[in-house]
Amino acid sequence: MSSPTLNPQPPTPDLGAGDAHVVLRSGRNIVIRHLRMRDAPLLADLLRSLSPESRYLRFFTPRGIPDEQVLSEAMHLADVDPRMHIALVVVSEVNGQPVAVAEARLIRDDDEPGQAEVAILVRDDWQSEGLGTLLFDTLVQTGLVQGLLRVYAITLSENRGMRRLVQKLGLPYTSRSDSGETIYWIALLAEQPLPGGNVWPTA
Repeated sequence: MSSPTLNPQPPTPDLGAGDAHVVLRSGRNIVIRHLRMRDAPLLADLLRSLSPESRYLRFFTPRGIPDEQVLSEAMHLADVDPRMHIALVVVSEVNGQPVAVAEARLIRDDDEPGQAEVAILVRDDWQSEGLGTLLFDTLVQTGLVQGLLRVYAITLSENRGMRRLVQKLGLPYTSRSDSGETIYWIALLAEQPLPGGNVWPTA
């Protein structure tokens, strides 16, 4: 049986005009758009679908969010303050129904409006599609438009997927690990200084 033909990594979508329709390398169709409050049920289904490993890597605990709190957490995540958050949801049609397959966000620091924390969550059966890279690129481009200077991600040190995402960006970055967690600082502008050590330019 021959392997499926993979398309090239799709270009970073421009969300300025609204929804972005993208075909992934595998041929799957997705829509990337800004998260809305009415997306809370889709987010709840995404959270419930996560494997114990994905819950652990995203929420730093194997339990993740207790079942009875999933909907309220999804409503909290969907209640976005556009002054402080850039939040995206990725939706695809599965068996004729819309399904959230990923979500990503930038959260501005209250005391440092030029920097923001990045967080990305991809449904288990949609991983290894290039979706994380596409979302990270989209967040970076959106952040630049909104005047961000740098972003950072706090992950478990064993999260090799996030390390690969940071390296694929092609932007200067630095990292620091402590007590099982790693923080990656990424400069959105080449001349922007980074905390935590020397900048590592990437190819």
